[in-house]
Amino acid sequence: MIINIHGFRGSGDNSKYKWLQKNAAGHVIHSPTIDYENEDPKSILGRLLDYARPYMAADVGGQLDIYAVGSSFGGFYARLLNIACRGLVAILINPSLAPFLTVKDYLKTQDCKAYLELAAEYFYEYDDRTNENLHVLIGDSDEVIDHAKMTLPLLPPGLSQVHRIKGGTHRFEIANEVEEILRSIVKSPVRRGEVPARRV
Repeated sequence: MIINIHGFRGSGDNSKYKWLQKNAAGHVIHSPTIDYENEDPKSILGRLLDYARPYMAADVGGQLDIYAVGSSFGGFYARLLNIACRGLVAILINPSLAPFLTVKDYLKTQDCKAYLELAAEYFYEYDDRTNENLHVLIGDSDEVIDHAKMTLPLLPPGLSQVHRIKGGTHRFEIANEVEEILRSIVKSPVRRGEVPARRV
C-alpha cells in the first residue's frame, strides 16, 4: 500500500500519483487531496494514519509493504508517518520539513503553531528502523526550499539515503535518475492478494 501526499496547493491526482499508478502495480494507492490552508494539521495526520493502520495491524496477518511518498509539504507528513508507523518506508521528495517557516504566509497562526508542535513531538523520535526506512530526494537547484538550512538539520544524524538530484528544481519530474531511485525503493507487494494499483 502506498500513501501519496501532495505538496501545498497540489492535488491527489498529481504527477507522482500517475507515476505510481503506472509503476507500482499490485499496490493500493491512497492519494487524497488535502486543503492545507483550511484543514487542521493534526486532523490531516489522523486521516493519513487511518489509511496506514489497517495495513500495519496484526489482524491482517502481519505487516504488508507500506510506503508514504511525500512531495514538498507532503514530505512533512510522510516523515511523521515514518516515525509513527514503525516499518513504514517514507520517500521524501524536496520535503518541506518546516512548513511553519516555508509557507507561514499562507497558513493561519494557530496552524503554524500546530505544525511546530507536530515537528517537536515527532522529529527527534527515531530509531535505526526509522533510519533504514527513510529516503530523501533533494533537487540541488530547488528554488523554493533551502535544504541545507531547512531539511538536512531535521533529518536523523548520519542518514545515508539522501539522494541529491543534479539540476533538480522544486517540481522536478520523475525521469531517469529519479525513476531509478524510486524503482529501487518501491518493491512489489509481498502479499499477492493486493488489488491492482488505484487511487482510493
